[in-house]
Amino acid sequence: MYNRLNDQTPRKTLKTNPTISVTIGPLKFSTKKREISPIMPVIDRIRFYDHYATLDLTPPVKPKNPESWQFVKSMIHNKSYSSITLEDSEFFISLADTLGLPLLKTQVKQIIKRANSLNIGEKCKELDVLIQIQSLLLNINEDNLDETQTLIENMEDIDKNLICRIIFVLSDFQIKKKLLLDTLIENLNLKSLFKEITDIYMKNDVPYYQLTLIQNQINNSNLLNIFVNDDIEAFTQMASHINFNINENIHLILPNILLTSHQYINLAAYFNAPKCFDFLNMNNANINTSILSKYAIIGGNEDIIHFCESYNCQFSGLLDLAVKYHHNDILEWLYENKNSRNDEPKLINTCISYHNFYALSYLLAKNCNFNNDITQNALHSGNIILAKFCFTISNPNELSDKTDWITHAIKSTNINCVKFALENVGSLGPNYLEPSLLNIACSSGISEIYKLIKEFHGNNENNSSNSVLKSAICGGNLEIVKDVMNSSISNININKPLDGKNNALCLAVMRNNIELVRFLLETPNIDINANILPKSNDNEEIPYFEETDPEYITPLHVACQYGNDDIVKLLLQQKNININALSMTHKYGKFTPLHFAVLSCKHSIVSLLLSHEEIKPDLRGYIKLNWVNINHFSSY
Repeated sequence: MYNRLNDQTPRKTLKTNPTISVTIGPLKFSTKKREISPIMPVIDRIRFYDHYATLDLTPPVKPKNPESWQFVKSMIHNKSYSSITLEDSEFFISLADTLGLPLLKTQVKQIIKRANSLNIGEKCKELDVLIQIQSLLLNINEDNLDETQTLIENMEDIDKNLICRIIFVLSDFQIKKKLLLDTLIENLNLKSLFKEITDIYMKNDVPYYQLTLIQNQINNSNLLNIFVNDDIEAFTQMASHINFNINENIHLILPNILLTSHQYINLAAYFNAPKCFDFLNMNNANINTSILSKYAIIGGNEDIIHFCESYNCQFSGLLDLAVKYHHNDILEWLYENKNSRNDEPKLINTCISYHNFYALSYLLAKNCNFNNDITQNALHSGNIILAKFCFTISNPNELSDKTDWITHAIKSTNINCVKFALENVGSLGPNYLEPSLLNIACSSGISEIYKLIKEFHGNNENNSSNSVLKSAICGGNLEIVKDVMNSSISNININKPLDGKNNALCLAVMRNNIELVRFLLETPNIDINANILPKSNDNEEIPYFEETDPEYITPLHVACQYGNDDIVKLLLQQKNININALSMTHKYGKFTPLHFAVLSCKHSIVSLLLSHEEIKPDLRGYIKLNWVNINHFSSY
């Protein structure tokens, strides 16, 4: 019989915090039990009798997308499940069972349930009309220009404002079709509206400056013209020069490329110049496999892209470029073959911002993840069809603060987007508005939007009369300015600075808005010389001037600096105008309007001032008459 008392075999002691080497698919790491068990509860169920142990926690279901392993890595380090993809839902459920994560399993099941209830594929049909417009514009050529125009004109339910927005964004990435798109705008009688849309995008600092940036460089560069037109004869002739270096770096700025110097072969890929590209390759141009594919995706030439693939160039993280440049065949190829699916929510937002409706429909049909600010982004783009679509596919329980919707809708200046935002936000309460929606509405310069927001907004205590008037003047709409000045919130001293420096008249002058200037000059109690440096300081030495100190600058100073001849003439016609008024600014000392005109090289305004009977060109001794004359006439 076994006698336990006589057993001399040493007994193993349970280890409470051993070092564990963990394997999860391709991921391997070592950690202490106490550090990893809160993230992987399954480890708490395992007994360890040694100081070192190994565990293979690879789930039995493998992911369809290899990048899901990276999502697992992120999940482990950040304790976050935000990167779950519906495509790999079975993998994530298997992972949850393996690691003992019931919360992850529940979250995946909720994602599956919501996706099934939404029927994204069916809902994406709502984008068909937008995809049709996109396709028409992308495929425009000299032969189908008239047909394209007719098809767009017959789209009665499509707002022409939206057409202009789509063309604006598309034209910024379609260098070779710019003239055709300009002709289409003119034929559709949308030139004026298109100018308004362009101003809106620039005002909102939307990053669509590519075309202007490149076009200016193309106009001043024979080399870029060669690549844009794929002029192999001109390039061959240039390459025949004795000093030609096939691997020379050319310095210029290219949108979406961080480098500021580029090899010829990269430029050929960027500008879709296959003939020049083949010539450079045949003549042994150096290939940088880490960057060439990026130029090629932007250029969109499939032969060059497949050349990059044969050279094992890197394609990771380039999906967003295919979306931005509307290379949708390349987008599908990257998505299906290069596992370029990281950061899907950002990719969906890129589709919205760059009006790539086909890519949006394609990615959503592939169950790409998206976050719940897509409605806000669609409102910002001024696309009411897209905004309504995004709203229907968003989870109402996970929407971010919808109050931002109104701000973005106002900035789009699309009245339908503003109405939609107001209808879906509801009451904000009296203490919300910071910054004031009324300010933003005033700066939009759209009377209808201003009236909507004023009615919704009410006389909120957070309103600052000065800031509202400043915004109205910056918006440039005379009707809005009049209403603000006549409203009950307006207790404004029209001659006092609205922003610590400029009063209402100065701001109107800065905006070169002569209509507003005339209106303000007719306002009772207007002081044409307001904000002049106090006379008691005229002969004092200029003190050390802090940025926080008040500035003294009259409307005439501002007009002379900004160079609007008609406004200067209008101001000089006013009774009691002080043409020799002294200023005090952070940049300049005690200067007269003449100083400002000279320093700003406004020659015609210098002539206007010198011809005035009360001018004192040598006031304060800063500028001798001869020096004024030299500066004035040196460029003639």
